[in-house]
Formats: sequence, C-alpha cells, structure tokens
Amino acid sequence: MSRSLPRRWSLDHNPLSGLTLSRWWKLLRENRFDIDLAYAHRAMFVTCMSVFNSLCHTVERLRFAGALRQVEVRADPIFILGHWRSGTTHLHNLLTLDDRLTSPTTYQVVNPFSFMSTQRVLPAVLKPLLPNRRPMDNMAMGFDLPQEDELALSLLSGLSPYLALSFPRRASHYERYLSFADATAEEAAAWKAAFVEFVRKLSLGEGRRLIFKSPPHTARIRLLLELFPEARFVHVHRDPYTVFQSSKHYLETAGWQANLQAQDPATFDDAILHRYDVLHEAYLQQRDLIAPGRLHELSYASLDEDPLGSMRKLYAALDLDPFEHVELRMQEYLQSIAGYRRNEHPKLDEDQRRRIASAWGRYFDAFGYATGFESTSLADPLREGC
Repeated sequence: MSRSLPRRWSLDHNPLSGLTLSRWWKLLRENRFDIDLAYAHRAMFVTCMSVFNSLCHTVERLRFAGALRQVEVRADPIFILGHWRSGTTHLHNLLTLDDRLTSPTTYQVVNPFSFMSTQRVLPAVLKPLLPNRRPMDNMAMGFDLPQEDELALSLLSGLSPYLALSFPRRASHYERYLSFADATAEEAAAWKAAFVEFVRKLSLGEGRRLIFKSPPHTARIRLLLELFPEARFVHVHRDPYTVFQSSKHYLETAGWQANLQAQDPATFDDAILHRYDVLHEAYLQQRDLIAPGRLHELSYASLDEDPLGSMRKLYAALDLDPFEHVELRMQEYLQSIAGYRRNEHPKLDEDQRRRIASAWGRYFDAFGYATGFESTSLADPLREGC
C-alpha cells in the first residue's frame, strides 16, 4: 500500500513543521503515536524542527514578553468567510493590496511560535520546502504572501479540523473544532486565548487593520464577535457543484502534504458533503449576530466577472477607507494574473449531482443557485448522503 501513496517521501510545506517540542509531544500522545510507517520520516522531520522551534520560542518569549503584554488588540479586523475553493484566496489577495490593511503571511502562520525572532533569516533557509505554486490550483505561494490564520491556530491551540489531515483516523475528533458547537467551554477558551496571542504578535508595532482569511471562521461568527466585537465580515460563495469538484481535487492533489496516516480516497465524498453542511448551517444560524453594515456577501461569479466593481461595492458596504486609494493597484494586479487558467474538472454525472443537491439543497436556495432538479424529487435536502 505504501508504494501507492502520493509523494509519500515529500516533506514540502508540512503544516506541522512549526510546532514546538511540547506541542508535538502532546499531539502524538493524543493520537497514541499512531503514525503509519510510510510516513515515519515525516514524523522525524517534525520532531527535529520542533526542537529548533522550541529554542527559538524560548528566545522570543524572553525578548518580547513584556512588549506583547502592552499590545492593545484592535476590535475591528476584517474576516473573509467562505467554504474552501469558493474564491476566498482571490478575495484575500485583492484586499491585501491595500497598504492600509495587513494580513499574516505564510511564514508567520507556519511558524507562529517564533516568527518574530526568525522571519528575517529563516524564510530563505526554508524556501526549498515551500512549493512556488499551490499543487491544487497552481496559484503562487511564498513565505511573504498572505495566508490563512487557521494554520497558526492549529499549531498554537491544537484545536483545529486541519489536524484531521494529519490524523485522518481521528477525523471526527478534530471536526468538532470546525464550529466548536460540540467543543467544551475550556476548549473554546483555549482557542480564543491562542488567537489573541497570535494577534498580539501580529499587532506589535503595527497600526494597520488586520485581515484574516480562513474558511473555518465561517462557522465561528459567535466566537469571533466575542473577541472582536467591531469586526467586519465578507462572505464569498460559489456554485456548490463547482465547490464539490474543486474540494475533491484538493484532497486528491494537496491533502497528502499533511498525512501522517494514509487517507482512504473512498471517504472523500462523504467528508466534503458533511463539512460543507456543518460550515454553512453554522453560518446561516450565526450571521444575524453581525451588526448591520458589518457583513457583505458576494458571489465568486460576480467577483470574477467584475472584480473592480465588486471590490468597490465591498468597500462601500463595509464602510472601509476610500476605494480610490487602492483601485489602480488592484487593476495592475488583475492585469498581471490575466493569463491564469483555472482547473478543469471532470463533469459530475447525474447521480453525483443528485446526491450533492440532496445534501446541500438548503444552501443552493440560500445563496441563489439552481440544483437543476425539482425540489420535490430530492429527499431530505440537508442530510441525505452526509
């Protein structure tokens, strides 16, 4: 079986490589040291990195502990919400062109314990371990590019659905941390403390408003408002059939980067259907908690067809600083990626489309998409096939 595992020898972009030794040991104990022999070399790599990270973390605490305690966390960050493969990265890249805003970088989220002490030197050393392009969609990658904060939170707190990619045999345990609906009060408090710790580091000496982009935040609006009561939110959605195809493509082409246990591709469809349901059910239940004027929803199609017009509307809807300040920079960026070609996925057959429409019927309706089936022909639009 090990011979058929995709790129099993690769150490590229391992999301656990930023752990400290104590956090890595805790994660191993929680999973009963259950690592497949095919991935033992990855565990050894993470162990070596964790020793180095612990040393750097100790230095960082000694250098910055006092200053970090004095940091005032702004209550008004911008959160980009949306399911994976819905256009959140494109929107993130556009917003971070505004020099009045800032976002955590790839290096900061994969080294949350030590980036303040190491980000001037280590990115050049570790560059060979980071692909130039994302394997699932060929978008640019780099240590200095904006990245989703969930990667940092998974390392700092150990409470993230992303850990299910490393330990798929305990996926149900880590899926609890997508919405935190079934997590304990202690776990929610620990996650919030980790987030505040990370934000303090990002905010030291930085007066600009922060942008955070992580799909899991779509299901955590209540928790986010407890931390950031004046936050702004933008939710981007996309045709559910396309999201399903693209999500499966991700698991088949990039999910292996995190594996410490072999995944079974036969489980991918059910996992995608279930996670989409949990994410959007929580979003629809919690979006009314956001104060008027602080949530803007848009489709990926509108962003793709008229990006400047869509961004202008977003700035107006969320009462951000004048759009004209960044309009030219966005226009130049859009021209630079004009040759980008999206993935072409195999067509879904009718049985697959019917299953997706049955599982996600409510969300097709909520975001204005057609299933292509009469609603009366679909049994239980929320739960069938999940």
